[in-house]
Amino acid sequence: MEYFRSLSSALGRAASPLPGYTIGDQVHEFDGRSIWRLHDGVRKEDGVLVSVFISEPRSPIELAQNMARNLRTLRHPSILHVFDTAESGGSVYIVVERVKPLGSVAGASPEWIGWGVCEVASAVAFINEQAGAVHANISPNSIFLTLGGEWRLGGLETLSKPAPSSLVYRYGGTLPGAAEYAPPETRGGWTGIGEHASAADSYSLALVAADSFGSRQLDPKRVPRAVLPMLKRMLSSQPAARALAAELAGAAAPGGILSGNMFIRAREALRDFCAASDDDKEAALGAALVDALPNEFSAYLVVPVLAQALRVKYTGPESVPALDLSARVLLPAILGRAKGLDDAQWSACVAPAVLQAFTTQFAPLKLALLSHIDEITRLDARAVTASVWPALSAWLGDSVRDVRWAALQGVKAFVPRFSERTLNNELLRQLAKTQSDADAALRKETTVLISELTPRLTQTTRASVLVPAFSRALRDSVPSVRLAGVQAFRAARAEFGLETAAAKALPALAPSLIDRSADVRDAAFATFDEYVAHVRAQASALPSDTSEPPAVPLEVPRALGSFWATASTATSALGDWALGEDADINSGAAHATNAGDASAIRASAPPQKPRNPPQPKPTPAAPRQESTQVRMAPKAPNPPKAPAGGMALGKRAPPGKQLASTILSQDAQKSSSLAVVGTVDDDAWGDWADTDAAPATHVPHTHATPAAPAAPAPKPAPPKPASVPAAQPAPSSATAAEKKAELERLREERRARKAQLRARNT
Repeated sequence: MEYFRSLSSALGRAASPLPGYTIGDQVHEFDGRSIWRLHDGVRKEDGVLVSVFISEPRSPIELAQNMARNLRTLRHPSILHVFDTAESGGSVYIVVERVKPLGSVAGASPEWIGWGVCEVASAVAFINEQAGAVHANISPNSIFLTLGGEWRLGGLETLSKPAPSSLVYRYGGTLPGAAEYAPPETRGGWTGIGEHASAADSYSLALVAADSFGSRQLDPKRVPRAVLPMLKRMLSSQPAARALAAELAGAAAPGGILSGNMFIRAREALRDFCAASDDDKEAALGAALVDALPNEFSAYLVVPVLAQALRVKYTGPESVPALDLSARVLLPAILGRAKGLDDAQWSACVAPAVLQAFTTQFAPLKLALLSHIDEITRLDARAVTASVWPALSAWLGDSVRDVRWAALQGVKAFVPRFSERTLNNELLRQLAKTQSDADAALRKETTVLISELTPRLTQTTRASVLVPAFSRALRDSVPSVRLAGVQAFRAARAEFGLETAAAKALPALAPSLIDRSADVRDAAFATFDEYVAHVRAQASALPSDTSEPPAVPLEVPRALGSFWATASTATSALGDWALGEDADINSGAAHATNAGDASAIRASAPPQKPRNPPQPKPTPAAPRQESTQVRMAPKAPNPPKAPAGGMALGKRAPPGKQLASTILSQDAQKSSSLAVVGTVDDDAWGDWADTDAAPATHVPHTHATPAAPAAPAPKPAPPKPASVPAAQPAPSSATAAEKKAELERLREERRARKAQLRARNT
């Protein structure tokens, strides 16, 4: 099905007499007023709006062909501007600028009507005098209005030189509406115009002007007094006594009776505007920028001329005057005249000039552009992404402080038009740089902007960016910036989950509670209280667990399972673990960061030579043990067996010592990890700021005497495998009572250490 649709489309394009244009809706207002059907259209290449005349198949083809030929050969500012012509299927196609029929203009501005009549008069004079022809079809049906309100002459079907076989003699007065505006000498046929052919066109033009002013009888209350005498002369019943169209056209010339018309003055000022000097351009704008001019006139006639004269690129010292004129006069004039335009007019006439200005490197022109930011936001999303954001991003790093400030305000205005990628990636990277700007006001405004962006950011971006960005503001040397950081935290409270609020936001806010500035402290206390309430409310929904903490699992190597089978062996192991841990447990836990450090805490008593050294008895070495908690020491020779009644202390670390090392290592790791929980990794914001710019200088701002800032807590290193040193043999000269007392003391110490470890783990 898709294949047939594509084939049909291709055949349609191949069969179209105007493949470069799209023919749109028919303008029914023009139905029955000519031999043509009028359609709106669009040029495919660039989207320019056009109108398409299509001749009716039943009308004389030679009239349609004559109009197409005349439009191609007669070029005048007030004659329809033709783009293309074609002929197919017995119909003629003519593509012209977008126009609409004149219709009834009664009640319109007399100045606008006077200007339009003079424009048509200049076209008629050109046909009569330069081409030596007669129009013979002047009526409201042959006059059209452009988008800017200019009057254009059409209806050239019968235009020809007076001759016995000419079209004017054969078809003059036969077209719709032509007879109503024909001069009296043509009542017996257009052959009666004789040698006064130009006078016939003059009479028809005067009737059109009288109807446009709203009085065919030339009522002085409706027709401007300046043109009233001339129109009366043009309507004379005697062709030889009539004023010609050239005289009416001359009324609009400098010094003419209509030279004071504001439309005529504006057009005259803009006629050679681009070629004029800078001083002459400023003087001409006084006539062109009249508030009373209609929006359509400004959009399609004034703004394009100003945009053509706009200069945005610096090419050397000689270009500075033109750039200065563009910044002071032209660009403000363009944007000022754009306020009353609808979106279609703005996009067609103003947007190209604005996008051109965004390419400038001239600082005054940047400021002039950004000072009208409310008007510029009418650009479509595609233009914002392709042209506006790259320029604003570069201007945020401009060497001129005012440009950076204006660019930041421009970013705030364009935020609703930015794409999600721009918001969550490129913009944040640029703001991370701007937050380190040398100007405190810019740093504060950047923090405020990041806070305002929060609802538009994705959840992932919020979690990774907001806390570091706001925390950087809290460390600023300027109180107003720190206050903005506190307020940003307060505004974003609802965006943070329980873990982020408790572990990151609250620790970041805590130093501000003792800030030097009272305003910062007050805001910090209020914000801190809100976060605490927020955390408490969310924590109340957490499950309640009142059970005792689970006992630490004792990982017993399989080969040593029989080691715990007898009480005497267990007692020996307990004594060996206790004697090897005579350092204080609190001191050991504070300094132990892995199992190797914990197991390195040993008894310091030097070994003594036993009185009756036993004969060494070889024992089989224990197989290699697999444990996730402690790596066993390398196999060592078994020590001599202690005498009976003594405490056998082997060189291989017994399981009790392994257990103690494991517990202390785990506790040290938990303590180390707890030491960094709640700290804010402010350097994470640096990942977004891929820049070499130096951040703003931060100074301590606590209320008390400032102390040197503490170094960030080091992250716990992974446990290193440590070899358990062999225990030293204990002296064997103690009595039985002394041994019993010593064993009891060791048991008490072990119970106390277990209690302390259990309390620490909970």
